[in-house]
Amino acid sequence: MSDRDDSGKVPNLRSTATISVAQTAPIRIHHLTEVLCADDPSLRRSMPAAAQKVLRLTSGRTADAAAIDAALAGDAALAAPLISLAGSGLFAPRAPIASVREAVVRLGIEATRDALFVIVMNGIAAAVPGFEAHAESLRRRALAAGIAGRLIAKTLRVESGHDFLVGLLHDAGELVLFQRAAEEGILPAGVLDDPTDGPMILAAIENDHTRVGAGLCRVWGLPPAVAEAAEFHHDRRAGRRGRLPSQLAAATDVIALHVTGTPTPESTHQPIFAEVGLSPAAAASVIAEVEAMLPVLATVGTARA
Repeated sequence: MSDRDDSGKVPNLRSTATISVAQTAPIRIHHLTEVLCADDPSLRRSMPAAAQKVLRLTSGRTADAAAIDAALAGDAALAAPLISLAGSGLFAPRAPIASVREAVVRLGIEATRDALFVIVMNGIAAAVPGFEAHAESLRRRALAAGIAGRLIAKTLRVESGHDFLVGLLHDAGELVLFQRAAEEGILPAGVLDDPTDGPMILAAIENDHTRVGAGLCRVWGLPPAVAEAAEFHHDRRAGRRGRLPSQLAAATDVIALHVTGTPTPESTHQPIFAEVGLSPAAAASVIAEVEAMLPVLATVGTARA
């Protein structure tokens, strides 16, 4: 039997198994979202146990350098990057730091928490075998958004203590949902390169990532504003008035995409900047600072360094 059609040409056949997996992926991604959002332990496992313990310490009144040092004892995957970040000059003046205790003293509790989340996000992005390029893109975008969140809040003089996390984690659901979908075998190798299936799968993750992100922030015990930013940054006008955390997250999104994607001449005149009160000149200044800081933050404290 010939493989040729009536025209005499050989059809461009794709694997039936691949078509089946790719076509059902959006449905399976939505089911995965439902499962994750209904199962706190499943969401919580995105963060190492030692990191969870440190975050509980940093959110209470008993946190000190000794307690955090003890919590990270024996977990080099967290301790070593924290020491590296503390000595990088990004969170504190550059100086030799040799231990977790010294790192916490130098950083302070709030910045230690922020640095720990950078390390956690790095770890999640590194756990998506077969999709390294896309995971790395999401990781860099999150870092750029975190930097932008801190700089925008400082420029507007509305610093809250968690502006870095609003930027860094507002799309955490996208990275975690992508990682879990790959882990569950929902994403066939190379599917993102397919001109039809790739966009379809990315759209499914985009549709559900805000729910997963809000759930993550909740089980991680983060301030309500961080969870709100994760949930509403694509719907920041929900309700009778704008939501400041989600507005900030949306602004960081624009800057992060500009810095890590394709820059556009109109990037400083985006409507979201006027919405939060950031002038084009101020937006340009923030973009320049993010561009300067991202290369260092993207490599320090990781296996890529």
